[in-house]
Amino acid sequence: MVVRIHPGQSSNPFRLLERVLLLLLLGPPMAVPAVGQEGSAAVPSDSVEIREAAGREQARFERTRRRYSPEAAAGWGGRCDEIVGRICLRLDGAGDWWPGPESPRVTEARRLLITHLDSAGARMPGDAWILGQRAIYRVEDHRASEALGIVRDCGAVDSAWCAALEGYLLHVLHRFPEAAVAFRIALDGMPAAERMRWTDPRVLVDREGREALDDATPDRRAGLVQTFWAFADPLSMVDGNDRWTEHLARQVVVRAREESANPFNLRWGDDLAESLLRYGWEVGWEQIAPRPSELTTISHAVGHQHPESRSYVPPGKGLTRLAETTWEDWNPGSRFLPRTGYAPSYAPVILPAGADLYRVPRGDTLVVVAALALPPDTSRHREHDHDRPPVPAAFRSMPPQVGLFALNGQGEVAAARVSGLRGVVRVALPPGEYLLSGEVWAPDSARAGRHREGLRWTARPPDLPTASDLFLLEAGGEGDVRSLEDAMSRLLFGRLVPGQTFRVGWELNGFGWRPETLGYRLEIREAPGGFLRRAGRFLGLVGSGEVTRLEWSEAGPEAPGPFFRSAEVSLPTEMDDGQYRIRLEIRAPGRETLVLQRGIRLTTRPR
Repeated sequence: MVVRIHPGQSSNPFRLLERVLLLLLLGPPMAVPAVGQEGSAAVPSDSVEIREAAGREQARFERTRRRYSPEAAAGWGGRCDEIVGRICLRLDGAGDWWPGPESPRVTEARRLLITHLDSAGARMPGDAWILGQRAIYRVEDHRASEALGIVRDCGAVDSAWCAALEGYLLHVLHRFPEAAVAFRIALDGMPAAERMRWTDPRVLVDREGREALDDATPDRRAGLVQTFWAFADPLSMVDGNDRWTEHLARQVVVRAREESANPFNLRWGDDLAESLLRYGWEVGWEQIAPRPSELTTISHAVGHQHPESRSYVPPGKGLTRLAETTWEDWNPGSRFLPRTGYAPSYAPVILPAGADLYRVPRGDTLVVVAALALPPDTSRHREHDHDRPPVPAAFRSMPPQVGLFALNGQGEVAAARVSGLRGVVRVALPPGEYLLSGEVWAPDSARAGRHREGLRWTARPPDLPTASDLFLLEAGGEGDVRSLEDAMSRLLFGRLVPGQTFRVGWELNGFGWRPETLGYRLEIREAPGGFLRRAGRFLGLVGSGEVTRLEWSEAGPEAPGPFFRSAEVSLPTEMDDGQYRIRLEIRAPGRETLVLQRGIRLTTRPR
């Protein structure tokens, strides 16, 4: 996702006139002398003059940035996906824009500005605005580590602002747990109203989420906010919660820009603050010449956010109806016009992982098994002719990992990890409601995949028959599949093909209290189709869709406890590509029939 911003247009002529007048009142761009030939102003003699001189230098740099930004591609203007105040938001899902080299004039002008700011900071060590500018522009100049030393020696500046700047810089340096500590110190030092404003997620959530937050009691609202940020973390396997620290880092940039000039040549307002909080600060700039009808010579600025940004925040449904959410609700790619965007530095592209989840009820415990694999890179920019961002050094030497995490809204409940680009992991959960997050991460290539869905688990009496989900297992091997551990070592990855032989497995619990005979019926059918296929079957014009059927009986377990069974299935070679369903019925005298089902997809394409 790319977010582009420029002073917005409106179909309302009075709104257009209002914006033209605003630009005229702000005045035309000042002439910018060549870098290195700036006139030398008189040395300020007091704090007011020092501060005003620093502000003039900052405004001069932003005019230089605007003047030497490249021109946007022809035909860019016009459509807005959303208008926020004076700002036109373009959520460009098909563009090929990527950050290019900055003009040397802009780089040199920024470094000259930093020199001016350092001089002003030495003479006014207690000025919060100057300290913030020294940090922000050093980050733009790729000198965040240097800025960290400056803000840690912040002198008489408000301690909460110093801690917030430290959190911002630690976040930029990918040190997320340390950033969280600094931000908590900053929040603790703020008045209650400001602290609530900094952590309020309403600007990011969808309508259902905003309504839930607005309707909640203060205590309930605090719990929903905590859940929102816990679920917003893009990958649980990365230390810290970088989406939370990213939001607070954006708040730092908002405050630093409130009394500063910007390339949009607009006075700071809620619209600029909202767009920054939703999509982050810009990673590149362009300009568009004004149309003749606009009665102004001021060009429009186009600010680009990270081109791989996606919405990783939870849907509102995930705050109030977590157990009803599916993987599609948590897939950033399913949101046509995302309300917010973020590109994690450790994996700017997080795609849907190859994932199969299996639930195994065992009385008062639920075992969840996940088979996970890193998906192929299908992102828009994978084949475009531009350099990808380098992998941050903090993650470069880490091995690939597979993990399964169960989150309950206050934090992690259970986790399991293994090394590799694919693997099988499991967690055991007590009764409750959870967000399951299956994750695969390749740090050395800055790629990741994840699969998330909601789950509610209620304990079952030990003598109540229960069955796991159906497992898809490799055929052959030594011996039968006698336990869940055996099954985990033989889980199938990838697609099934016509003619393939595999095993279907399941675990039973709640039997063994008395001698019983269990009867099984396993069948594979085409998945339910559309109206014409259903009508054809009703009229007898097409077959029943049944592919294969097995029936047998056997003695039940001799004692209570997990009882794992499996059956080998060979698919006919003449099967067509498509969706099919495996259905297993388990019967015992005097017991309710257990019915297990699992969808499968067959394809003749190579794996």
